[in-house]
Amino acid sequence: MSNRSYLCSSPLPGIYPSFAADYDPDVQTLANDVYCIPLLWPVLFTPEDFQQADFEVDGEIVVGRAPSAARSKVLETLRRRREVIAQAFAEFGELAPYMDMLELAIRDAPYEYISIEMDEIAALNDPEEEFNEAFEQLLSRLDAPDQEICEQLIALAAMEHSWPLPSVRLHLDNLEGSDDDYWNHCRVLGAGSDVSGMGRPVPWEAA
Repeated sequence: MSNRSYLCSSPLPGIYPSFAADYDPDVQTLANDVYCIPLLWPVLFTPEDFQQADFEVDGEIVVGRAPSAARSKVLETLRRRREVIAQAFAEFGELAPYMDMLELAIRDAPYEYISIEMDEIAALNDPEEEFNEAFEQLLSRLDAPDQEICEQLIALAAMEHSWPLPSVRLHLDNLEGSDDDYWNHCRVLGAGSDVSGMGRPVPWEAA
């Protein structure tokens, strides 16, 4: 197991679109990251978007939980939370440009539904259900985030406590940055095909 999370696009509602035989990661994987869920991905979803479904894996029924919603709703949620999230993270750096880049990636997604595949991250926790419950609770508090919520998002994203955040154009403009800068940049948005070697190109990386 690679212990990655994936931001995905799908023509159908529901969670874990990669379980479908016709899933094309080069088209449908919008971004990905390893050993974490990037900081801004939970901001896209509400508790009502957190779903449960049964899947057959190697002849066994596995219960999956993850967020999924129509692209129009995801974009509305991101825009509605934009100001409060930017304000909550003001001491850490400027998040508004990062949210702009994420919005571009979602607007350019090939299909109507957006989801996070997070089973490989949940599996790092024992028991997984406690992780899922904590994630759902986190989604319920993102309309009015406080310092505790900021720290939860930072921990979930496995970020280094090295502030301020680098410019969102770190890769695009070949800016100088420390190892922590490159680490944190990826942990805010995830990586696309240029940095990770998988998925689609993303607006925040060089084409």
